[in-house]
Amino acid sequence: MGCPIHGVILDPIAAMQMGIQGQFWDEKMSNELAEGRLSGSTFDRCCMVLFAGIAAEALVYGEAEAGENDENMFRSICVLLPLSVAQISNQARWSVLQSFNVLKWHRHGH
Repeated sequence: MGCPIHGVILDPIAAMQMGIQGQFWDEKMSNELAEGRLSGSTFDRCCMVLFAGIAAEALVYGEAEAGENDENMFRSICVLLPLSVAQISNQARWSVLQSFNVLKWHRHGH
């Protein structure tokens, strides 16, 4: 998807003790936003990555309880764009579904 992983902490307690929340950086998105634009494909990719944790929980446990930080990051990006409330809701649902499907299709790879 063009979003290389630079580091992972799998233990949520260790991450909390270190004061680390989920972090996400997309150079292409950053460059586009600096130019005052954001392409649809970049926005879609970013949203799929942001909602992948929620999708993974749903896939493994049948429901998702976490993801508040991911949702907040999503909202912070959406306020930069001229989107209606309905468009934001649809984008969130689409992103979770796409992430869920990608994880499901590649389930044997992890």
